[in-house]
Amino acid sequence: MALEGIKREFLARMQTTASADGYFDRQAERGALMSALSQGVTVDISRATLMDLCQQHGYLLESTVLRDARHKLSVLAANHGKISEKAFLDITDFVFQGLRSRLDEKSIRRMLCEVIDDHQYPIQRAFFSGNWYGRMKQQAGLN
Repeated sequence: MALEGIKREFLARMQTTASADGYFDRQAERGALMSALSQGVTVDISRATLMDLCQQHGYLLESTVLRDARHKLSVLAANHGKISEKAFLDITDFVFQGLRSRLDEKSIRRMLCEVIDDHQYPIQRAFFSGNWYGRMKQQAGLN
């Protein structure tokens, strides 16, 4: 199928799958990409096409915001050695604003905690607030 056909299919999926406020979550994105893959379009081209269409039509891809959050976490870990509570809360706010309040803070904290755990980023222990990361994981429903 030509790239124009994939674009039309992506637009149709966006209109039917995305929430009323234009939010395209990771599961909807995965479905669109798998459809394009089954038609012989590469992952990179499919993803770039989907990202371009979302930007052109005002849709928001959850994975794009998460990619930016992952990047911020990796930069923090590389530059400062450890993730602090303040940095975690700042990134939570960044994602919350980036997703235009489409997900609640609990879901965002869950995603960020999963990224931190997956990449095994070191956590800074706070002197006064104790095990802040354990508290964040508990609030996110991970403990």
